Amino acid sequence: MREVWHLFGLSLTLGAIAVFGSETLFWAFPGPTMGVVEYALLVVIYGLASATALSAVLLTGAGGWRGFWLAGAMFGFLIEGVVVGEMYLAFPFQLVWTPLAWHMLLTAGVMLALVRLSVGWSLGRQCLTLGAIGMAYGFWAAWWPLEKPELPGLGAMALYQFSGAGVAVLGFLGLDRFGRLPKPPRRALWIMPVVAASLFMLQTVLNPTPLRIFLPMMMGLTVWGMLRAKGNGAEFRLKPAPVWRYLPLFLVPAFSVLTTAVIFQTAGAIPSNAVVAFITCPVGLGLWLWQIFRKGSAV
Repeated sequence: MREVWHLFGLSLTLGAIAVFGSETLFWAFPGPTMGVVEYALLVVIYGLASATALSAVLLTGAGGWRGFWLAGAMFGFLIEGVVVGEMYLAFPFQLVWTPLAWHMLLTAGVMLALVRLSVGWSLGRQCLTLGAIGMAYGFWAAWWPLEKPELPGLGAMALYQFSGAGVAVLGFLGLDRFGRLPKPPRRALWIMPVVAASLFMLQTVLNPTPLRIFLPMMMGLTVWGMLRAKGNGAEFRLKPAPVWRYLPLFLVPAFSVLTTAVIFQTAGAIPSNAVVAFITCPVGLGLWLWQIFRKGSAV
């Protein structure tokens, strides 16, 4: 039972980090209904999706970076294909954009892996990396007035993003605590995948759009890739870092808000979302396919 609780503890820490990358920095500005309770609920939902992806990793034995990227893809499919239905919209663009470019590449790759790895670098290199990430997200946020003419001010944006960064810091500290992959009984590992599959089938009955077939197809390919990645490298065991090494994470919202403010003052709203999608969609799709089909070890 202890290993099951360890799995969910690890999943919640990942949820806290993922919400910051996937929700806080993407939406940039707080929604009208966003409060402490709503944010906590998002962390739980993202944590359950993380638990499902981790269960798949443990069931298939996927390892190394190859297993990491495929787990990130599965996380994206769960959020966008089960929790919400965004990946069925704007076909076929959303099949790639929401689960692979957004969640796998940016949230798992940048906000989780790159940020965590930067903690082990020199302080200057870490700060430069986090500042660059913040500037990139600030550039991305500059398109929101084109989508939503009524937005909160930059003060609300700063409060929202700095609060999210604080939650993410707690998530990274928890990740150090729960860092090793637990090994619960196999029957326990089937709980979340069965729950996710049941929810998907219920949604399909209630809304039987043909596009929903793409979720099991793409997740099936991902699981097949995980099986091919069995034993593909050692488990990641990063050494815990001092608390202060996570504080530079606040540079991300600082540079994000500053960059957005500068763009608004100099150029106004710009279609930066198109630029981000143009760059990340082919990279995300290519990375996913590479990890599935490449033989032997893969990055």
